[in-house]
Amino acid sequence: MKKMRIKKNVIKFFKVLVVSYILVHIACFFIYKPLLKTDNHNKIVKGIKFTKTFNIKLTPSNDYLTFHSMKIKNDFNGFIKQEDNLKNYDKYYSEEKNSGLIIGMDETKITLLQNNETFYSEQSDFRINNKNITKYLNKNNIKNDMDLIRHVQNANIDSYSIFTSIKGMKERFLLSYIIKMTIPEATEMYKIIGDHGGYAFVLNDILEVVIVENDKRYIYSFIGRDYFTDEYINQLLNTIVVE
Repeated sequence: MKKMRIKKNVIKFFKVLVVSYILVHIACFFIYKPLLKTDNHNKIVKGIKFTKTFNIKLTPSNDYLTFHSMKIKNDFNGFIKQEDNLKNYDKYYSEEKNSGLIIGMDETKITLLQNNETFYSEQSDFRINNKNITKYLNKNNIKNDMDLIRHVQNANIDSYSIFTSIKGMKERFLLSYIIKMTIPEATEMYKIIGDHGGYAFVLNDILEVVIVENDKRYIYSFIGRDYFTDEYINQLLNTIVVE
């Protein structure tokens, strides 16, 4: 009788354990449900497959447009500098406002993800903090912005379901957050190689070029794709100087 009671208690214990795990698993499914829907993920990941390449071969210019430590050939004499410029950006538009240039610099996405508290939600969220974001980046060997883009490009965005492990749910949630905070919903993406490295996003009528050097993002946003063709942009990129 005693052995039978022990056996029943063991079975009861394991039943409670299994039911508890299932309840916790279901709770985690909703707690760590991704921030972005799968179709939005698909649009973003599809948009950041490298489709073209800008090959930069530096060519000195006699006349530069300068912004802090950044320079680019001054082919913008007919452009008007705007008054609503921000600290890290300058804006120039043609008189017709149908083409323009935004030039600026900022921290890399990796630096923002790891160190900048203001990059996170204003409301405290136990699911997201510097520590678990850094742990995720280190685990996936993401050391710079290009590593981050490649990781998102190769991410299995359809892997999240009720059958995903709790650990997988947490990681998928972090990936969703990283995508939301760092990757725009671009229609196309270019890789930049040569004397400078980086990437470029096509965002409607804008091509935003990002040169990644010195733990900074050096940004050139070319507005008006009829005016700023790929060939013309590549010519201008050949003249950029980052000091």
